[in-house]
Amino acid sequence: MYPITYFSAEYGLHHSLPFYAGGLGFLAGDFLKECSDLGVPVLGIGFMYPEGYLHQKISPNGVQINESEALDRRQAPIFRMLDNENMPLEIRIPLSELPVYLAVWKVQVGRVPLYLIETDIEHNYLQNRGISSRLYVGGAEQRLIQEMVLGIGGVQILNWLDIK
Repeated sequence: MYPITYFSAEYGLHHSLPFYAGGLGFLAGDFLKECSDLGVPVLGIGFMYPEGYLHQKISPNGVQINESEALDRRQAPIFRMLDNENMPLEIRIPLSELPVYLAVWKVQVGRVPLYLIETDIEHNYLQNRGISSRLYVGGAEQRLIQEMVLGIGGVQILNWLDIK
C-alpha cells in the first residue's frame, strides 16, 4: 500500500508542530504535502521532539537569546498510536547494552501518514529518554544515536504496520 517511506529527522508542516529547524524540514514537509496532493503512496517517519526547538532572538542589549518552544500535545494535530490491545504502542529496539523503547505518534498530512518517534517514556532508562527530546542538540554522538533510532525504529514501525 505504501511502497515509499520517507525518513527525515525533521518535517516542517505547521507552526503547531515544531519538528523542524529550517530548509531540510520544509523540504521534507513539502514533499509529504505534494505527495498527498498527487496521490503518491508514501508515508513519513520522523521524531516528535516534545521539547520542540529553539528560537534565536536578540535582546535589547544585543545579546543572543535562545528561547525554547515546547510542543503542546493538547493543541497539536497528533495522536498516540495504539497496539492491538488498545494500549499505547511501544516498540523496543536494541541499541548497545540498553534497549530503547519508542512511543509512536501519528499526524495525518492530507492523505499521507507521518509516524513520529518519541523516547521520553516511562520504560526507558533515564539516559535514553532524551534521545528524541529536541532537534539537533548535543554533539556528534547524540546525533548518531538519533539517526540510529530513526532508522532502526522506523523499520520496526513499518514491521508493526505490516508494510514491506
